[in-house]
Amino acid sequence: MLRKSFGRAFLVAVLSAGGLTARAQNVVVSPLHTFNTLNAGGGAATLITSLAMGTLDGTLYGTTYQDQTNGTIFTLNPDGTGYSVLHTFAAGEEVPPPTSYSSDVGDGTPVPRVIQGSDGHLYGTMPHGGASGNGIVFKMNPNGSAFTVIHEFASSGDGAPAGLIQASDGFFYGVGASIFKIDSDGGNYTVLHTFNYSTDGSLTYSPLFQARDGALYGTAAFGGSGNMGTLFSINTNGTGFKVLHNFGDNDGVTPLGSLIQASDGALYGTTWDYETNGNLTGTGTAFKISTDGNNYKILHQFIGSPSDGRGAVAGLVEGSDHVLYGTTYLGGNGTGSSTLGTLYRITQDGSGYAVLYAFTNGVELGVRPITGLVKGPAQGTTGVFYGATFQGALSGNTGKAAVFALLVNPPALAITPLVNQTGSNQATLFWPAWAAKYSLQATTNPASGNWTTVTDAVPVYGAQVTTTNAAMFYRLVSP
Repeated sequence: MLRKSFGRAFLVAVLSAGGLTARAQNVVVSPLHTFNTLNAGGGAATLITSLAMGTLDGTLYGTTYQDQTNGTIFTLNPDGTGYSVLHTFAAGEEVPPPTSYSSDVGDGTPVPRVIQGSDGHLYGTMPHGGASGNGIVFKMNPNGSAFTVIHEFASSGDGAPAGLIQASDGFFYGVGASIFKIDSDGGNYTVLHTFNYSTDGSLTYSPLFQARDGALYGTAAFGGSGNMGTLFSINTNGTGFKVLHNFGDNDGVTPLGSLIQASDGALYGTTWDYETNGNLTGTGTAFKISTDGNNYKILHQFIGSPSDGRGAVAGLVEGSDHVLYGTTYLGGNGTGSSTLGTLYRITQDGSGYAVLYAFTNGVELGVRPITGLVKGPAQGTTGVFYGATFQGALSGNTGKAAVFALLVNPPALAITPLVNQTGSNQATLFWPAWAAKYSLQATTNPASGNWTTVTDAVPVYGAQVTTTNAAMFYRLVSP
């Protein structure tokens, strides 16, 4: 029997030769790695600022702010094992503090991001650092060796990069004060377009996106004719720059996250806020638009606590079920400035919106995600996404930022005994890898409600336990 509630799930089963099964949960949120509350110097807590999946090795790569003083690049296997710091940034190239998100974002700094190139190397940007302090493009091996700065931005007019993408032509494209391209060795650096605040927009917080038509698409958080951001496109040769949408009054405003192109060919994105009659509402939107700039539609306007999220920092991702999934930085649990963020889903026509998970001031998962979700492998309607929380609990010093997995329609959770037991009083139990953080509990009578944690079990997707009872019931309890 499987009982579930908003934050916890229980699998109750009796050990028998036939194996133990249970009904599948619709959604599981499971921590993969929690970060130390304090950095190595005893300062402020680690903040997770970006997360990506390697296109070749399927490994998770991310960046932190304040971890080990100056910030780091880290790696983590999708099952939660193998955490390692690949690079610690040196003085002068510290990971910058992310934007101080509020009802009005104001000026902020893009966070560094890491992607894996087609050659297997990791590439990324820092919005400051280098000889002039205007930012760098770097390259490194996936094991953290051979960290090399391949480009230093000479002026603020083309600096403050917001991350890279590798396009179909093999070049890397980035955006900051301008749109640029560069090859894998740092050569052939070319500025494709320099933004004009009043006509093009300004302050780009997220990387570009290449659609199926080969063009690059992106958003600027401010500027444009509506003064509240733009959505634009440009060809990879630098021609054809076009503002497709000006955000402004009676519309979503301040787009911060990356765009995606879904299976229907439309572009989808989010905005941090919504403006009506010249006033910011502190809510935000999810929207869609055609690649030619037509058919702009707000799919959902967030309303905030207690029933909804608000303040989308990151963009959307499409699941194998063609549903869109995303995160909000605020909303969900709590009130006022203490809201902690959500995970949500929405269909391509705007229907079916639902909050899947609201973060709490707990220890295991942290709160307020800004990284968005990364799509992992999927089969049929079963999908897994990876995300990270920006910080630990808002009060006290016990909360920890974490990398987590969001599983949608996961396979049935089961505790399966190994038939060839090692002794008359021993049994080996196994359960799915996505429940690796679950704890095993046992009782001889489920009706009693007296469950005890199996302390001699080693929770590596299964455990060998010792019991002298002829019949023992086990359950898995989520973190």
